Formats: sequence, C-alpha cells, structure tokens
Amino acid sequence: ENERRAVAQNDETRRRFEEGIEAFERSGRAPGAEDSMILARAHYNLACIHSLLSAGKKARLAEARDPAPEERARQRRLVLEHLERSFESGYEAFDHAREDPDLAPVRGWEDFEALLAAWERRKSGEKQD
Repeated sequence: ENERRAVAQNDETRRRFEEGIEAFERSGRAPGAEDSMILARAHYNLACIHSLLSAGKKARLAEARDPAPEERARQRRLVLEHLERSFESGYEAFDHAREDPDLAPVRGWEDFEALLAAWERRKSGEKQD
C-alpha cells in the first residue's frame, strides 16, 4: 500500500512539473514576451524546476528514486541553459538566484557559480559605463 501510494505521488509530482514546464515555455512564447520580463522570468522558473528535478529525493519531491546520472546531467544542462537565457533576457536578481531554495540543489556547482559570477561582472561593468 505504501509503495503504491509513493508511486502515485511520484507520478503526480512529475505531472505537475511537466505542466509547469509547459506553462513557462508558453509564457515565454507569448506575444510581447521578448520585450518584457515575462521571458526572463519564464526561463528563471524553468531553471528552478530543472534544478529540483536534478536533485530527486534530496529536493523532497516524493521521488521514488534519484534520477539516473544521465538524467541528472541533462537536468544540469537545462538549469544552466535557462539561467543563461534568463540573464540574457534581463533578469538581474543575482542575489536572489544565489539564495533561492529552488536553486539549492545546484548551488556549489562550479559552472553555476561561474555563470552567476560572469553575469554579475558583466552587469556591474555595464553600470559603470
């Protein structure tokens, strides 16, 4: 009974994450999104979802098991890709990204820290000009 309940909960969690991914992807394609923070926020939220998916049980997602190494690597790539696109679209809340609980699973990754540091330097350089 407990195993069946855990599998059902895992399926529901996955379904909700997939719905969230679809919703954020749609919002990023909405008319006018390229001219607003809608696109930046959509990519930021997609990065958060993929961060949580990369962590499996560690993110308390009711996962029956942790993701396989290749799935974790795919999620990691998607986190970085969506963060980069968020920053390119104008998201500048770097302090929030460093403290966001949804990004906790990726904090400490060398490439995550390097991405944030590069964008912080880039934005501080733009403000000095």
